[in-house]
Amino acid sequence: MMLLIASVLVLMLALCGCRTRITNNNEVSNVMYDEDGYLQEEYDLRRDELSLGKAKKPLFTGFGAPEEEEDFEDYSGDAELLEEYEPEEFEEEPEEEEPEPQPQRVSQGNNSGAGTTKPAQTSKVVNRKRSKNHNSADPNATVTVTLDANGGVCGADALKVKTTGTYGELPTATMEGYDFVGWFTKASGGTQITADSKVISTKKHTLYAQYKVAEEPEPEPEPEPEPEPEPEVKTFTVTFDLNDADEDAENKASFSSGGEPVQVEENGVYAAMPTAVRAGYLFEGWFTDPAAGDRISEGDPFTAAADQTLYVHWGKEDPYDTWTKKYDESADVVKDSDKQDIYVEGEDSKEKTFVEECKGKVIDSPETDKPIYVVKFVDNLDAEKAGEEISAILADEKYAANPPGKIIVADKAAIKGDNNTKLAYKYIMLNKIYGIPDTATIDAALAGLGITDNLYEKVFSEPAE
Repeated sequence: MMLLIASVLVLMLALCGCRTRITNNNEVSNVMYDEDGYLQEEYDLRRDELSLGKAKKPLFTGFGAPEEEEDFEDYSGDAELLEEYEPEEFEEEPEEEEPEPQPQRVSQGNNSGAGTTKPAQTSKVVNRKRSKNHNSADPNATVTVTLDANGGVCGADALKVKTTGTYGELPTATMEGYDFVGWFTKASGGTQITADSKVISTKKHTLYAQYKVAEEPEPEPEPEPEPEPEPEVKTFTVTFDLNDADEDAENKASFSSGGEPVQVEENGVYAAMPTAVRAGYLFEGWFTDPAAGDRISEGDPFTAAADQTLYVHWGKEDPYDTWTKKYDESADVVKDSDKQDIYVEGEDSKEKTFVEECKGKVIDSPETDKPIYVVKFVDNLDAEKAGEEISAILADEKYAANPPGKIIVADKAAIKGDNNTKLAYKYIMLNKIYGIPDTATIDAALAGLGITDNLYEKVFSEPAE
């Protein structure tokens, strides 16, 4: 009987020890969390599970045959197996002081009176620390980076980069109608990643292509056409021939104006033509042939392809008759309604008749509401006399109410001279009153009439002050 009681007590003590071991192992649930908030608990639980496996031994070794020990593999030294239960980052923490173990009371059956109190076996829980070598990053570790073209096209779908390095050269994506901006951490917005950017994660991650609407290129300016080289301009010499070789010295012709050879450009026009005089002949103009040909005048196109000579044609009829007809043609242009009021200084009726033949409207008094011209004839006129006469007319009180618009001082040779001289003065007077005929015609008339003295110089016209 005593032997039976002793066996029961031994069994109870053994069970108390096992219970204490299991209870203490349950305390492992109070584990530390790593900085990411997970995995530390799994690590400690797995560790203690492996430790507990070793403790599965027969409870009694002194009675009967021992139970067959279960096969068990020790993983405590397997770093690779434990790696999956360890957090990626786990900082070592100082060991905390263990609290004082609370004594546990174990009742010993029905022994006398009070039960005997035995301190409970305690199990020290120690956080397993990772070595420094285990925490250090592998400099050769790589990570896969997926390249999302984000609706476009890219020549590469992914690339591998070192986790401790930069992304390096990145490919370019394209999208029709858009310009590639770069790679970003998000499909829209996010942070741009360049070749020099440090790798942002040690885990597989994705970069997204982003674009902007393509700007239409400005049209290239059309190149300015190169200026064409100016063609070389040819010039030709025009010579004037008086066409009087058959005449004796007394009837030789002479130039009254011009006469020197001139240069004319190819496809150009003729400039002012010279004039010539010859006693007993009428100057009819310049021609391309001595006896026939085409008449050439100022402004006509130059059509010759080489140097050219022009010849005077002389008329056989009386020059006075010829130029009288031409004068009448010019004077007939002036209508009666266009005639200018002219006051002639002096009482000479011939002077007034001369002015009327020049299409002037002679009035008896300067006292009129219309603007007037004043004409005065002077013997042996020169520039000094002309100036004195003009000053005297302007100082005359009879013109105070109606100052003359123009003053013409002419030589009395217009009245007293021969027919050729009178006709020449008519040309000059008509020009001074109405502006016809022009200077070239007057020069030609003087040359044709044989008047070598330039009578135009003896006509003075100034507006009233």
